[in-house]
Amino acid sequence: MPDSQSKQDYNRAIGERVRRRRKELGLSQTALGAKIGVSCQQIQKYENGRNSVAASRLHQLSLALATTAPALIGLKSWDEGEDGGERARLLQAWSVLPNHQREPLLRYVEALALSADPHVTGRADDDPGGGDG
Repeated sequence: MPDSQSKQDYNRAIGERVRRRRKELGLSQTALGAKIGVSCQQIQKYENGRNSVAASRLHQLSLALATTAPALIGLKSWDEGEDGGERARLLQAWSVLPNHQREPLLRYVEALALSADPHVTGRADDDPGGGDG
């Protein structure tokens, strides 16, 4: 369990994301509070990191702020980040492949990943189908 300082830092980081998104949308603390059923003082406490945001409240905030709960807690979506463009290209290419071509490609990529890092988990060395399929 994180110490109280790291929890406070985490709460502040979430609060800063809430504040930034609220301001992007041009909402006041009062307006955001009204949308999720809390006072403007409670929004202020969230934004300053003085109060933790419960999971259910985080969900309400994400809806009111037209974003996602993962974005508010600082998780990047699959297509964000420094290699997001590559992931987006990979996903696009994968989506047009017929199903019968996906499994061999997946096994190949898993084998490459395993050769680069033996701690990668995957099925490249596991052959439940008993052959080339």
